[in-house]
Amino acid sequence: MKVFIPSTGRIFLDLVFSGLDRIPVPGEEHFAKSLGVMAGGMYNAARALHRLGVNVELAADLGNDFISKIILDFWESDGLPKTFLRVHDKAAAAVTCSFSLAEDRAFLSYVDEKPVPLSDPGIIDDRGIQCVLLSGIPESDIFIPLLKKAKERGVMILMDSQFDHPPMTNDWMKTLIALTDYLFCNESESKAISGFDNAEEAGKALRDMGTTSVIKLGPGGALLTGSKDVKKLPAPSVHVVDTTGAGDCFVAGFCYAKLRGESDESALAHGIACGSLSCTGPGGGAAPYERELTDCVKEHFG
Repeated sequence: MKVFIPSTGRIFLDLVFSGLDRIPVPGEEHFAKSLGVMAGGMYNAARALHRLGVNVELAADLGNDFISKIILDFWESDGLPKTFLRVHDKAAAAVTCSFSLAEDRAFLSYVDEKPVPLSDPGIIDDRGIQCVLLSGIPESDIFIPLLKKAKERGVMILMDSQFDHPPMTNDWMKTLIALTDYLFCNESESKAISGFDNAEEAGKALRDMGTTSVIKLGPGGALLTGSKDVKKLPAPSVHVVDTTGAGDCFVAGFCYAKLRGESDESALAHGIACGSLSCTGPGGGAAPYERELTDCVKEHFG
């Protein structure tokens, strides 16, 4: 196995309403131009990596509710391995309605109680892992022993923030970031974590915490701040249908390139291209396949 995705978050059943000019107000019925239904949340990154030909295994918890059963159907249809999938004899539903507007999107979500996630450090030794991808900042320090084992074994660690206001006051959060090789944030997340209002200053502050920061700037591309320099690349112009899952696909494209031995700048280009292409359809279901991604990188980044 190349990539292991621990259960830091949830797999949502995403209902993506796109083509909206505004969000309905109380007492009003409003119609979207299209509806996408797919597995989302943590599943976005796993599906995107799988489409890019990466051997990926996702740890997740589903239940006996009908939402979980629909997600399991998507899982089986996509052909992802189920080694670390646990199905519990209780409800474990997670569902999101995404209202996609031209400039951004809004979410309405519901989740059942989440089971205690699988976090055994022995997974690192048993599965031949080359990369651990945290698709979201964990809610506790439960994964730190696993990450320390990964660090000892020279396994690359990537973490996607996925929070507007991460709880950075905790000492274990500082440990978590220091263990991470690449930390991905959108612009508002980077500011919340670092305390700086400027993306470049935020990137430098995150670097000083012991990681290489990658700040996703939406239509503005992305900014990478490493130990030696700062790299910024623009995003290609695409027809945007929906941005749900674009950040997850960005991380998958970046991870794909690093596993191939590419430079940070090349990985940044692959991340931007993968995230951009995913916006051309509803939700993370529009994630590109390998040939689509490599063609986009060649066309826009040379």
